[in-house]
Amino acid sequence: MKEGERDPHAPDPQGFIPFIHNYCDRWCEKCRFARQCRVGYLEVDDISEANEEVGTEKVEDYKARLKQMMDMVEEDEHEGNEEADGDPSFDPGEMMLTDEENAENARKEKALRREVERHPLTVMGQVYMDLVDEWLDRVAPMLRSKGIDIKLRSELRGVVLSADMLLLNEAVEEIIWFHTMLHVKTHRAIHGKIQDPHFMEDIGMDPLQSDENGTAKLVLHIVDRCQDAWITIAGILPELAADILPMQELLSRHGTAMRQEFPDAGKFIRPGFDAPVR
Repeated sequence: MKEGERDPHAPDPQGFIPFIHNYCDRWCEKCRFARQCRVGYLEVDDISEANEEVGTEKVEDYKARLKQMMDMVEEDEHEGNEEADGDPSFDPGEMMLTDEENAENARKEKALRREVERHPLTVMGQVYMDLVDEWLDRVAPMLRSKGIDIKLRSELRGVVLSADMLLLNEAVEEIIWFHTMLHVKTHRAIHGKIQDPHFMEDIGMDPLQSDENGTAKLVLHIVDRCQDAWITIAGILPELAADILPMQELLSRHGTAMRQEFPDAGKFIRPGFDAPVR
């Protein structure tokens, strides 16, 4: 960290680590930073709500967040306000987009969405999500018979499990939790890279700390967690090993392709999570 730069891991005066929630797995119940996160602080006391929301958030307006973090003001907006205050003849309506401009922007956004959805990584994330859903439908009766909760602890409360079944339950939880998030976060990373690949340079910030790099690093973290979970499941239930092999292979391909698409993802520093050991 250069002299004069803010420590990205340092809590603010209220004790929260700024922006830590932007690159986390949203599993507030298990996060060691839950009480140092503005999102986790609110969500950790209502786990059921957090479970319903996981994997459904929209792509955040990262540009606006960065400008706010840097205390930046859009020059054109500032100039517009000055003009409005100093010129009584100024008409705010003149700043509104025309129908043609709105139509053009909508066309560009639709084309961008289509390009992101057709990207091989986005497609792989979608296919993985569908494969896991199909797998869960097939094995749900067998897992329930062993006392494994396939709805993230919404069922089977109070059931006493053996050590192996506890490990199995945790692995299945991870597969369920991450299988949708993998697709959503992959989509976000690709969207950011295609939409404005030079944004960080344009505002004078380190391109390594771009939103797409941070999101890609989270995706790679999810891939690793899921791979470990599948290995655990195959080890405890070897009769399912062949059945889960396609998902393991797809995850491996996804991780390799992510590293090729985002070669600097590993250099991104996630607030809190990537703090050096003291």
